[in-house]
Amino acid sequence: MFRDYRESDFESVWTLDQECFPPGIAYSRSELRAFLSGKTAETIVVERDGRIVAFVLGRRRGRTDAEVITLDVTASARREGLGRRLMVELERRFRAAGVPRVTLEAAATNAIAIRFYESLGYRTVAPLPSYYGPGRHAWRMEKALVSSPG
Repeated sequence: MFRDYRESDFESVWTLDQECFPPGIAYSRSELRAFLSGKTAETIVVERDGRIVAFVLGRRRGRTDAEVITLDVTASARREGLGRRLMVELERRFRAAGVPRVTLEAAATNAIAIRFYESLGYRTVAPLPSYYGPGRHAWRMEKALVSSPG
């Protein structure tokens, strides 16, 4: 079941983030709580049998763009299309809010994630040297949500 995040979900989504990402990339409790409670945060969870198995967290930044903060899918639920469906819904919400562009960051070593985002129409726009700490590089990726005229 896809649904909006509730504050009572915090421990489950934090635990899932720790499962999905290594130290230094996974968010601390305070970082994740700050993102989730932001005024423009959009968080969608997938719940199965009372357990959160996936979620996406994004936020609008002004009227011109939005960003995907994290997309997390538990190992046992991967390759089922949940990540794709979560991203499509998040983008739909951003588009409905009039946001023309969305960005995200992906670890330069995470070829699977980069290919996944490319399959959704994202393109690599800038290197982010040492984004995750010394020697841990990332790529900024971007997708236009509305077609430009002409």
